[in-house]
Amino acid sequence: VRMMRIFDSVPYSKLMMQDFSESKTLNDALSMMETKGIQHQWYCHYTSLDKLQKMLSSKTMYLTRCSSLRFDDAIEGKKYGTLDESRRRYIGCFSIGKPEIAAMWGLYCPPTYKAIRLVFGKKIMQEWAKRIETMKIFDNKVGPIDLDTSEAFFSDLVYASVSGDDENRNRANTISWEGQFSKAIEDLEKQRRDVGATGRVKDYEWRFEREMRLIVVREYEDAGERIAVRLPENVLKGMKFTLSPWADDDEKRFVREKVTALLKNALGTNTIDPQFEESVLSNGLVKWAESRGVS
Repeated sequence: VRMMRIFDSVPYSKLMMQDFSESKTLNDALSMMETKGIQHQWYCHYTSLDKLQKMLSSKTMYLTRCSSLRFDDAIEGKKYGTLDESRRRYIGCFSIGKPEIAAMWGLYCPPTYKAIRLVFGKKIMQEWAKRIETMKIFDNKVGPIDLDTSEAFFSDLVYASVSGDDENRNRANTISWEGQFSKAIEDLEKQRRDVGATGRVKDYEWRFEREMRLIVVREYEDAGERIAVRLPENVLKGMKFTLSPWADDDEKRFVREKVTALLKNALGTNTIDPQFEESVLSNGLVKWAESRGVS
């Protein structure tokens, strides 16, 4: 599996804005997104307690093939890139930044009280990125390690408006980084079908997700609808947890105890003390707005 590049992040944000503004093609922007993918301070993965249990018991995260109907963004998988490449690419999704995204709790975390958010720091992600180990899945069980037939990389998404949207028809042929910085790209309709766009571009309307992806590209197309990537010990140890904004005190206590037991079993130790934090949505939207400086 390919080794990831680690960059000095001191002048990083200004440099990235400049590079994005100078992009002349979609592929220029996508090259920048790969560099940017492991430079954020925080990464979050919204899921359910049941799925987390599978992750911790197997010490893996499942990735879904871009062409699969199981893939949550199947429409984008068909709209951007190529069908042949979408059969080879497997996707794991994260949100950038620590502030919660209210919509993500509802989209990816049923049932409500068992919803949970995994939080990873930059150092952990950069260490993980140095070596991504991929495995096959047989009958919902992780199979032999297979390191020689895939490459892996982290990449931020590019958000694209090919034909404009309902709010702004003048946004046609425009790409966006994090939904904030936009750039007009000539002939975007044609470029969206480039191989490199596969699994790495979404419609502009999804920009609120601030998504970063772990992408594994298989050499062959016979790996099935899902594969697994190993969760290294340092990732398991450094993982933090945000409790469901819908859970009451008893439900939160149950989730804390369950996750702590699962982690102890996965790491083979009784000394682990996982960090849990309350959702800022627990006390309503007022507290959520205050955390973002919105009056």
